[in-house]
Amino acid sequence: MKTFLQKLLIRWYHVSDKPLPDWLARACERTPELARERDVEGALSQRLRSDVRPAQSGASPYLAQRVARAVREIPKARKSSKGSLLPQLTWVAAACVVALIVVRLEFLGGRKGVIPDMETHQTAVVSPQSSLPAPQVASPAAGIPGWVNPLDQEVDDVIADARGALQFLATSFLPTGARQNTSG
Repeated sequence: MKTFLQKLLIRWYHVSDKPLPDWLARACERTPELARERDVEGALSQRLRSDVRPAQSGASPYLAQRVARAVREIPKARKSSKGSLLPQLTWVAAACVVALIVVRLEFLGGRKGVIPDMETHQTAVVSPQSSLPAPQVASPAAGIPGWVNPLDQEVDDVIADARGALQFLATSFLPTGARQNTSG
């Protein structure tokens, strides 16, 4: 396995035209199989470098005209792509503004009273007296000290997480002036 990895490294160093590191060169001197691999790869690299044929000297007479025309057409293509991008950017900006307004209304206190308070919830407390015609209704906090409705607690946690995430997004992506205007 070690020899296999060393062979891979020898090939990689020859392909990348970098000299072998000292430790790999010493390993090649000690192991005939690695020395053979180094020599074969070196000969192959040398042959590939020497086989490069010189470029044809006869260039097409129309080449200069084609290059000049292509260079003139590049700015036109860039201008047309920017022009078609503007309507898309305005739609994206409008969608972002609408999303920010919705977030402001939903999570940052724009609408009060969406989630009822704990006092408005009522639960039935069963009494050991059987003479009562209907169950007695009381506030959970009055019946059991320290009791919190788990659903209300979960909703409060979700809202707190959403506010934290929006605050992070606001500090990360909104300019300072915009953050001061939306926070008050």
